[in-house]
Amino acid sequence: MGVKPEGIQTGQPPVKTVFEPWELEGATKRDCAPDRAGLLTGLALFTTIAAWFNVTFFPLLLIVPAGILDHKSTRRDPVGMTFCLLSLTPPLTAIGSALVTRNLAARDLERIRTGDMDPRGQYESEKAWSRARICLWACLLGPCAWMILGLLLCGGSGLLFRPLL
Repeated sequence: MGVKPEGIQTGQPPVKTVFEPWELEGATKRDCAPDRAGLLTGLALFTTIAAWFNVTFFPLLLIVPAGILDHKSTRRDPVGMTFCLLSLTPPLTAIGSALVTRNLAARDLERIRTGDMDPRGQYESEKAWSRARICLWACLLGPCAWMILGLLLCGGSGLLFRPLL
């Protein structure tokens, strides 16, 4: 009594035939690609630092080359030209690393959604994507804000700053 004879079906198929092991809650495919959360976090940190340098020191990138280059002389100053070319490095580096970080994070998030990548790095990937997006906007809008401020302070009419005569 109480013993089921072998071969009698209970009417429900076993769990293994309904779901694959990676479809169960909390399980992942064993053959999926590892997450790149560490790489994306490092790239997002580098992008943040580069964007900070770009936004903070942008006025120096405009003022110093203008002082080095003498528009009245006929000879070209190699030091001034070198500095002008080097002054393009922070903006280009910040914008380039922001674009790379954003695209890599978006690609990883898509692969996580499809199940081709380990989902344990989803939070870090989303954070890296949003940081890269913020840094990209800061790199593009920060210099514009500095230029508007410079025009307001030192522009032809001197809207905010009137020199004492």
